[in-house]
Amino acid sequence: MKEAQQELPKLPTYGAVVENGQSAATTTKQLVVDISAGVIAFFVVGVVSVSFSFATFGMTVPSLLGGGSRMALVGVVVVGAVEYAFSKAPFMIVAPDLFVCPMLNDMLLSLPKYAADSGKDLGSTYVATMLIAVGCAGLGLVAAGNSAFLRIGEFVPYPIVCGLLGAVGVVLLRQSYAIATVVVMLDDDAGCPLFSGSPRAIAAAAYAPALVFGGASIVLSSKVGGNPVRSSLPLMLLFGAIFYAALAAWYSPSWHDTLQTARACGFLFDPAVLDDDGPGVVVEWLKLDGVAWRDVASLPLVGRYAALCLLVVFKSSLVYPTWERAFRKRCAQPLDTRKELVVVGAANVAAAAVGSFGAQPQLSTAVSLREMGASSDTGNSALAVVIICALAALFGGASPLAIVPKFAFAGLLIHQGWILAYTFVVKPCFVPPRALSAAESFVVVAILVVFVVNGMLAGLSVGAQLTVILFTVKSHGFGVFKYHGSAALQRSTTQRSPFACHALDDDGHLVQILRLHGLLYWFNANQLVRSIRVLVSDGVDTLGRPPKCIIVDFTLVLDVDASAADALVYAAELCHGRQCALLLSGCRAVKNRVARAGLDLRPLPVTDKVLLCDLQPRAAWVAEHLDDALSACEDAILQAIEAYRSPSRDPPPRPFDDYDNKVVANTTPKTGFRQVLSTLARRCGADFVDVDTLARLEPLTRVVRYERDDHIFRPGLPFRGSTLDEEDGIAFVELGVVAVRREPDQAPSTCLGDALESSPVFRMVRLGPGGVVGLPELFSGRRSIGATRAETRCKVHLLKFRTIRDLRNSDPALALNLYVTLAHILALAYDERSEKFARTLDTVSSHPRSELIPAPARFRAERAVIGHRRHSSSPKKTTAFQRTLASMESGDDADGDSATH
Repeated sequence: MKEAQQELPKLPTYGAVVENGQSAATTTKQLVVDISAGVIAFFVVGVVSVSFSFATFGMTVPSLLGGGSRMALVGVVVVGAVEYAFSKAPFMIVAPDLFVCPMLNDMLLSLPKYAADSGKDLGSTYVATMLIAVGCAGLGLVAAGNSAFLRIGEFVPYPIVCGLLGAVGVVLLRQSYAIATVVVMLDDDAGCPLFSGSPRAIAAAAYAPALVFGGASIVLSSKVGGNPVRSSLPLMLLFGAIFYAALAAWYSPSWHDTLQTARACGFLFDPAVLDDDGPGVVVEWLKLDGVAWRDVASLPLVGRYAALCLLVVFKSSLVYPTWERAFRKRCAQPLDTRKELVVVGAANVAAAAVGSFGAQPQLSTAVSLREMGASSDTGNSALAVVIICALAALFGGASPLAIVPKFAFAGLLIHQGWILAYTFVVKPCFVPPRALSAAESFVVVAILVVFVVNGMLAGLSVGAQLTVILFTVKSHGFGVFKYHGSAALQRSTTQRSPFACHALDDDGHLVQILRLHGLLYWFNANQLVRSIRVLVSDGVDTLGRPPKCIIVDFTLVLDVDASAADALVYAAELCHGRQCALLLSGCRAVKNRVARAGLDLRPLPVTDKVLLCDLQPRAAWVAEHLDDALSACEDAILQAIEAYRSPSRDPPPRPFDDYDNKVVANTTPKTGFRQVLSTLARRCGADFVDVDTLARLEPLTRVVRYERDDHIFRPGLPFRGSTLDEEDGIAFVELGVVAVRREPDQAPSTCLGDALESSPVFRMVRLGPGGVVGLPELFSGRRSIGATRAETRCKVHLLKFRTIRDLRNSDPALALNLYVTLAHILALAYDERSEKFARTLDTVSSHPRSELIPAPARFRAERAVIGHRRHSSSPKKTTAFQRTLASMESGDDADGDSATH
């Protein structure tokens, strides 16, 4: 048995040569199974076409009823033949899903408004409409199979899918009642001898067997795997036999009298109607009356039916993922699902060309033969169909539908309708645990109600509108702020002096950082404007002071629309009104879109005076990276403090100078290696930097000057682990700025062979006077990732790696002092990088916010993290800060040139 199961996937595919020595008997058996499945599909298609047509119009479309079953038969044969010849799938796609029933019903309801009044003309118009729809839908499937439109189903919200399919189920339930309760009298004198009384009583008596049969089908299908075709057809034969046996025992044992009684009471379709010589036979669609083509081509119907055809293609796109899963499971060889869809579309075009409609795209979905009743399970269903057709040929006429009771058709629709309604409406909306929220459930119910009352297109339109509204509300609540902080917590990679770090701890909240992410569109753009208004109006600390700089980072923003760009213009006007600088960082991808909205984007200035004071109402500064903007804002705050503390109008100190130790600086050489050591001593402490001892290294160093963008280390492999050059060494920075950064050719995507056109430059650290470059290389013995470049003209003192190695043997005491100092610097850097990494990780993993944290709470949180107590221990410094900040608040900053990078 296990061997047989393993051989199942090796069945020959359609249109392929038998391989692996499989016998002709296997191919014949597969063909018999396919034909049986096709017969079952024909029978169900006939049930749908006749039942819906009859229930909708009753006796007004007699020609349609007769041709419907023949059209279904021819269509199934044509579709099956085309798929058998060209498809590579190991199973036919012929399982009915009844999705098209409301679509056909929509066509039937709209035709009487434009077609002729007579039933025959109306039937001809409907046939012509259906054939055109089948052909156009087939062409649409062919086109969709070779385009990206097929993937549109992946973007359809689940509430719309639930609403549409649930509404189909409700329509099926409603139509089942109409089918079971339509009473057809043969003539005026003949009535139903079994029932008498009010029409409601007769309708209830006629619908009761349908409920019993539908309920039994539901229970049985749930027990054997949920397959409606496999369980319902044998059960339909059983219930039909019980019905005829009860009718014969109750009324007359004569078969002829029993049939007449059943027809008189409306339990059967009239064979005269079913055998009517109407359109639908092969190629007879060319003989349709000219009125039919004229009505179909009328302008009010063209748009409606074109939309219905597109809806068929849309439905197939929803089923497309199911096809992929089914093919992946059942096929030993990978199949191109798109080509399979093209074959299905071509098959339906061929069916429409011969005047029929098949099982696709309107009445089927992707289900394997085993799931549909293939293999051993197909026999019961196929046998039931054969018996019904044989009895119909003997007693009921050529059409098998003339002998099957109406309640059996209604029961099939009850079965299908309940499965759809329960699966897509009741279970996800009302059965705990509910898969849909209350708002999504409301959308589903609204689609269902409008669908049932006004038709498929109206329900789809309402569902789309409600889904857009729901998406807008949800998106508005979804935070656009990935991170909100200030310079008190997040610092740039620029290494600052202790005094500068203390100053930023105190007043870093004057620089606010808003990091955005996702899509900045009309549904969330106002969050940014509202938050900036709160910052500039309510202040950023307990004193209510507004920020001096607001940085809006766009690095994680995918796109902006016109509404968002206009919101940025308004935000710039708000900042200008409170003398606050607005900086946009990482906005290279959206820069042009924002500029078209009328916002004046200016390059990042080199002086803090322009940054803080010289502002325009509709202007903003642009920085390539967040670190550049943050570094510029830090310099602006620190240099404003320094300008107040230098009333003599002396030139401001160079960047990275220790502002708090000018007296000490004046007693030491202003240039040379000893000046670098003095700066290190003030920064690290005398316990870790012995200036007099380390000054003995000066003869061993070599002064090197670099221009902007020069490599500090010799050019070589830019990847981690490459061998160090002994001529390189650690560099003590005396003048200028040096940066360690990851350049575009060092990005992970580039290392993996997938180079990006514009990889970002990631700066890890910036070192100024007193900084030491090359510590990771010294202690690890290999190159660390990142390029070390000069950001400005630099002067460094180079101590080669080879000299340090020789120093351990020649002067161990000096080497020990050097290693103690370098280890302390490296430990401080490690602690700082760990803090920044933890903050970055928290930013990445934190939940986005739609609103900012209130200023007092945020200020207290920052103070708790910083643990700052410097104001009470240094009253002079506190007074200076208070005067400085008061001066900044009034806008009277001192004159003087600013340091540049």
